[in-house]
Amino acid sequence: MCRAFRAAAALALVLLGTGAGCFTEFPGVTDDAGPFATSDALEGASPSGDGPPSAPGHPSSAGPPPSAPGSAPDTDAAPPPPECTAGLCEACTGDGTLMGLTNDVRCPPQDCVHFERAERIDDAGLGIVVCRIFGAHISATCAGPEQCAQASAATCLVEASPRVEVRTLSDCNDIVDCVAGGAPRVAPWDRLHPCDGGRGMCDGAGNCLPPDPCLSIVPSAPDQTCGQVVGAAAGTCRFYQSAAPSVMSCLTFCAIQTMQCAAAYENVGAGCTPDLARPIECYDPVVDSVCDCQPHGNSGGGNQGGGGNDWGH
Repeated sequence: MCRAFRAAAALALVLLGTGAGCFTEFPGVTDDAGPFATSDALEGASPSGDGPPSAPGHPSSAGPPPSAPGSAPDTDAAPPPPECTAGLCEACTGDGTLMGLTNDVRCPPQDCVHFERAERIDDAGLGIVVCRIFGAHISATCAGPEQCAQASAATCLVEASPRVEVRTLSDCNDIVDCVAGGAPRVAPWDRLHPCDGGRGMCDGAGNCLPPDPCLSIVPSAPDQTCGQVVGAAAGTCRFYQSAAPSVMSCLTFCAIQTMQCAAAYENVGAGCTPDLARPIECYDPVVDSVCDCQPHGNSGGGNQGGGGNDWGH
């Protein structure tokens, strides 16, 4: 009786969506489920009440968990670049290959001083001498893989601007050491070097002096003309008289020059260096002497140094 009532109640619940009377509630079936969920709820209900019902549409036994997304190996990943060891004048690229270098700080410095360019200009019209030295540096320190460049005419690049320029008036001065790698500098011409178009003579210190009439008197070698004596009587000339070939006095030496002795000194240097503080007698024969000679008839002559204490050259 009661069993039949229960079946009728279940049927009424499905048809009407309400429950009434005395019936036993199926586990998992609620009034909120609605009429369309009752069969599903009944399907999963366990009449015996032994344990929780299985999830609708799923077996009760649990299978292995699904694989996590992305856990499969990525076959598209790029392999790591190969090992790269760069030598001298080499570098490694991003893909592990070697590339050559033009310059490498590991290469030793090279000296291109012998490949500099020297330029000398002698401008007679302007009366100047110019020397320019153009420096040089190595254009590339690498000659190839694992090879540094060496300084040569092919690898040393001459610079466009000079590293040094020296100029001077050319009358009584010159420029020496105007060569590649050199240190050019001004040097005076020797004494008696002609200047001013041959109208003057250099004094050995870079100055061009007016013509000296004494320089036209040339004694026999190794004697030499020192020049006109400044402050002495007009036409007084100074000469260096050596001991060769024989020792003679200044009196004799001046007579040979058709002049008379005005003063005599011992020479204390390399020619034309009189010891003006200690004059000697004109008739004293002295080895290496300096004689001041003047034309005959000039006043101020004598044998005790009356020729003055200075000379022009």
